[in-house]
Amino acid sequence: MGLQREVEKARQEQVDNATKVAGQARLQSRLSFANISVLDNATPPGSPAFPKLFVVMALAIGAGGALGVILALLAEAFDRRIRVASDLEYAAGAPLLGTLLNTLPPSRRLPRPSAKSEARLPATCAGADRRFPART
Repeated sequence: MGLQREVEKARQEQVDNATKVAGQARLQSRLSFANISVLDNATPPGSPAFPKLFVVMALAIGAGGALGVILALLAEAFDRRIRVASDLEYAAGAPLLGTLLNTLPPSRRLPRPSAKSEARLPATCAGADRRFPART
């Protein structure tokens, strides 16, 4: 009986070794690079490859400026407020009959031009409106 046990034990060890070898062979067959060895240890780079701070900042400033200009132009193009008499003529599609002067409160009025600055302007511009030319 002792000899039979030793034979069984030896056979079991052979089966276990064969199973282990077959498992290793299966793993190596799944790998496409079976003969790999480390040539040199990896070292971290001295500076990052990306993002380059100055390039990203320059692109961000340029893109932000361009986007700001585009949005400002779009806001101006779609603004339908009437600010001057010619805007009203265009919006109404009719000629302007008259305007009111000094309708703003004194705190929001623009300063009037002085007499010296009007004296330097040609007669057609100084105090004259294009719809009501000065009579000579």
